[in-house]
Amino acid sequence: GLVSNNGTGFEYGRTPLSQIGEGMYTGGGAYNFGVNDAENLELSMNIDNSSGYVLSQSNYTMYGFDNDGLLDLDAPISGPIASDESAYFEDMTPMSGVAADTYVATFTLSSDGDSDGGEYFSDNTATREFALTDNLYSTDGIDVYENLDLTRMGTGSFTDATDGFMMMSYYEITEATNVAGATIMLDSYAFGSNALTTSGGELVVAIRSDAFTLDSNEDGEPDEAFDVANTIATSDFYLVTQTDVDNGFITVPLTSPVYLDEGNYFISVEMYSNGNDTPIYILDDETVPQPSSMCIIYIPGDDWYTNGTAAAIRMITGESVSLEEASSNLNIYPNPSNGIINIELDKQGDYSIRVNDIVGKLIAEKEINSNSTLDLQHLDTGIYFVNVYNDDVSKVVKVIIE
Repeated sequence: GLVSNNGTGFEYGRTPLSQIGEGMYTGGGAYNFGVNDAENLELSMNIDNSSGYVLSQSNYTMYGFDNDGLLDLDAPISGPIASDESAYFEDMTPMSGVAADTYVATFTLSSDGDSDGGEYFSDNTATREFALTDNLYSTDGIDVYENLDLTRMGTGSFTDATDGFMMMSYYEITEATNVAGATIMLDSYAFGSNALTTSGGELVVAIRSDAFTLDSNEDGEPDEAFDVANTIATSDFYLVTQTDVDNGFITVPLTSPVYLDEGNYFISVEMYSNGNDTPIYILDDETVPQPSSMCIIYIPGDDWYTNGTAAAIRMITGESVSLEEASSNLNIYPNPSNGIINIELDKQGDYSIRVNDIVGKLIAEKEINSNSTLDLQHLDTGIYFVNVYNDDVSKVVKVIIE
């Protein structure tokens, strides 16, 4: 089975409604295990949302493969399909008016010799789960797919990659949009007490062109070399806190939203772990087979490599991430500071404050329920991270003490 927002074979766990246009490309592959030709193959599909039936489709076009074994979408075929041969079905399924929700597409294949109720019909169905969202775009299907196949990758996965190691997720923008930041799923979200991520590491998120992967001249070399500094937009450096590890994810805003035209892009996460004393690991979803460039890794001092999985680095479209919206009126100032930090709350309530140094060591913590002042004059000059949070709001500010 296949569900793709633009028919390229890249399957996303979550797709913003703004990126599906008139519908989704859906289809499936068929293989004839029998000894006889498969006559009159037909593919049908039902899509259900969380409340029940949504739509169906049965008018799929069937395609074959050329002499090199490559799929030929320029030449529809009608069958039959010989023993030990394959066919492929695909069409655009209109989905106008659908709502943000989680969906299950169930594909059913039939032929004259293997129809519903037949002896060998049990392997003639396939499913694909996907979500349509307001603003979250994810290559991974964590919390969407029922049966996950998860691994993890991070600063300790490769020799000499503890600082500067990078993971990237590939995103196809079919309608120009603003991008505000990214959500990164840490291994602690799924591995619990066996997680390898600890607090104290740092990371930076960036939007990148896909030009370093392209070979328009077909000479085997990409159009441009990969350059760590060649970014479209970046975030500030983000310090991983124990709260992040406990939550299992981090939402990182770009320094300002970036407008992306129609095209293909990567979101990268560059990680620094203090020589792996404070490792960072990101979940890697292997549930759905993906094209090789869906995930790319970069090993500093070496090169970039395709990974063919779905790294849990999620794009947030729109002009702000939800974290920033929730905490936009929570002010921490002045910055730089002489050590006296003012914390101004937009809403009264119980808040916790944690102050960490540049390597993640906890320096101070405090509980407040109204506007307050934090005295850090006893600290050495340098960079510190002040986190003000409760169950609803969290804001981390990098504070410079002079």
